[in-house]
Amino acid sequence: MASSTVSSPMSVLDRLGCYLVGLETSIFDESKRKLLFALVLLHGNIVVYAFAYWITQPVLPYLSKSLGADAVTFGYLQTVTNIMQILGGAAIGRYVDVYSPRLGMVVTTLGSAVAYLSLGFSFHTALLFLSRLPTCLMQCMQVAQSYVPKLLHTYGITEEHHTSVLMGRLALSYGLGMVPGSACGGFLAEIFGFNFVAFFAGVLSLLIAAVDAQFLADVDDHKSDKKKDSATAAVEAEKEIKKSEDVFGFKNYYKLLTTNKELRSSLLFTTIITAGFTMQQSSFSVAAIDTFDVSSSEMGMLMSTSAAVGVVVNTIGIKAPVQYFGEEKAIQYASTVILMMFLVYSQAKTKLHIVVLFFPLAVAAAFLYTVMTSLTSRTAPTEEQGSAIALRHATRSVVGIVIPPVAGYVLQNYGFPATGLSAASCIFVAVTSARLFGLVARPASPNPEKKTQ
Repeated sequence: MASSTVSSPMSVLDRLGCYLVGLETSIFDESKRKLLFALVLLHGNIVVYAFAYWITQPVLPYLSKSLGADAVTFGYLQTVTNIMQILGGAAIGRYVDVYSPRLGMVVTTLGSAVAYLSLGFSFHTALLFLSRLPTCLMQCMQVAQSYVPKLLHTYGITEEHHTSVLMGRLALSYGLGMVPGSACGGFLAEIFGFNFVAFFAGVLSLLIAAVDAQFLADVDDHKSDKKKDSATAAVEAEKEIKKSEDVFGFKNYYKLLTTNKELRSSLLFTTIITAGFTMQQSSFSVAAIDTFDVSSSEMGMLMSTSAAVGVVVNTIGIKAPVQYFGEEKAIQYASTVILMMFLVYSQAKTKLHIVVLFFPLAVAAAFLYTVMTSLTSRTAPTEEQGSAIALRHATRSVVGIVIPPVAGYVLQNYGFPATGLSAASCIFVAVTSARLFGLVARPASPNPEKKTQ
């Protein structure tokens, strides 16, 4: 007798939830309705978070320049931000695994609000640096990337093929906030001033934090309605021990890195790739003003268009290449395309050249980010996925500490072409290492089932 009959008609919200999780509507049942509502709310949270973040991004380089910061100082500003993100990311990643993804989302959203409000009060370079301290808690996307797989696991949806689609859907929601955010930031700054934009982002973040605290479900809500078996009880007992012995997760991170070869390889490849992107992105923020005379509104439109391309990629451009090539080959091919684009980018002379190059770069970058995040999340068991994602974000932040000052120095002393060639060199090392040493490899068994005697 079939047990998956739908007890009530599917609503628009149900269908949207099925799309976000990659779940066929034909196998929808009443028990999954709570899951779908949680996913829709989580994705709405990411849209607002991304919008608040990106309305400040076209503003930050211009605000720092108006306060007297040069290219090197702006690089140090990015370095401080990344130091804070490493410190916060490690603690938040372990917090999600041991305590509560829902509370993790609330805390990170509140942290974002404090960071934006502090930025709004920055009327001196010293205050601008102080405004970077609360960014240690700006980890909403990291929390979401570990929250969703845990939520699916809670509801018994553990098929491997869902992972890439899930990460693509999260990136899609992020892009839906990024597109209008990056476009509006520059225009709002020209009308109301740079500081107003930061205050506006802070208020939005406070509002979404209140919504999260009131309505966002936790991963244990569904399990609490069921009788816990001995395995579940053992896991919870282990978590209680971890709460008291390893609150910040340093021992656990060390264990993951020393025992999980696939995770180490994935993180090494990601680090090298990220170095190339950071070299290009951090130097372009300054070069766009000094070399190409790009206004804040034009910068916003450029970011918005790039984000729109990312939305399209994450909507229709993930599933087919991954199915045809496999994740490993798809990652290597996307990296090769980025290498070629950076070589051409180094020879750009006009605004038109930059605009044309940004389209293929945006496509390859969006694809690579989503598939690499999917692969990384599957290198660890479900109860450690928050930590694995945190390590991935931490590697990006470590690169962000080292590379921006270097990029500023290269730009100031050797010119714009040198930054493009330096970025291309990083990608070349990553692609070559992947082919020679197999840095990109599919995890043999990311969520192994424990055998019982």
